[in-house]
Amino acid sequence: MKKLFKVLAGLAAAAGVTFFSPIALAQYYPLVGGAWWELQKCVVPAELSFSRDLENGTWVSNRYVRYTANDVAYKFLPPFSKNPEGLVYHGPAHLSNCSGRNTSASSIHALTFRFVATGVFGGSGVGNHFVVLQRAQFPNLYSDGLRDGIGIAMFGKPLVGNGYIFAQRPNNLPGGLYESQIAGTSFAIQDGVVYEVLMRANADEITYQVTNVANPAQTFWRTWRPNVGGVNGNGFAFVMLCKDADSRCEIDQPWRIDIFGISASQM
Repeated sequence: MKKLFKVLAGLAAAAGVTFFSPIALAQYYPLVGGAWWELQKCVVPAELSFSRDLENGTWVSNRYVRYTANDVAYKFLPPFSKNPEGLVYHGPAHLSNCSGRNTSASSIHALTFRFVATGVFGGSGVGNHFVVLQRAQFPNLYSDGLRDGIGIAMFGKPLVGNGYIFAQRPNNLPGGLYESQIAGTSFAIQDGVVYEVLMRANADEITYQVTNVANPAQTFWRTWRPNVGGVNGNGFAFVMLCKDADSRCEIDQPWRIDIFGISASQM
């Protein structure tokens, strides 16, 4: 298994991936794009930032995107600043039905990235969990009906005992919206810590590793196979869910999560 993650890291290096500093939120261009345009845009961004900010006396949720390392950063404007569909029960998100990878069951989709949070996890943080999906497919802008994907959710310590990471597959399951596996009970995500995440998934199984970059000895990895197979989408998702009643992350206090060095490939 260690060899697998060395291969993933090697793929990222071969693709010219560099882990650069998060987006400077003071420097961006407003982006007015229809939600269908974003959902179908077949580009894996280099950087994302989600935040809750006080702007002109009003609290707003913001989403910043840099599509390539040499590109400018864009700020999505309402009604698509929060997420493409705007109505589902989660906070800021970046969803896509396309990653440039094929959908064959034998194809292994690899995804690597780093992230760091501020004001999200911890006693006064707003965050419930941070979800990343691979092989995803969303039916429409509102996620009405069945949506699919396989990925992981990462929690902070105060909300759920010692915190944990679990693998999950949403929808397309009889009798429930999610199937999941609690994977670790002692690895809590913390604010101010840079984590590196390596994921690989075929149609039936996901293997993932989460590492504290400053303390590589703090590493958690697991392989999980759902009880149902056929996760055959081509897309991906980065999603924030928070402690407010509808998980929309509309708690009026500042917070931010930066996701960078994103690379998607296939084997």
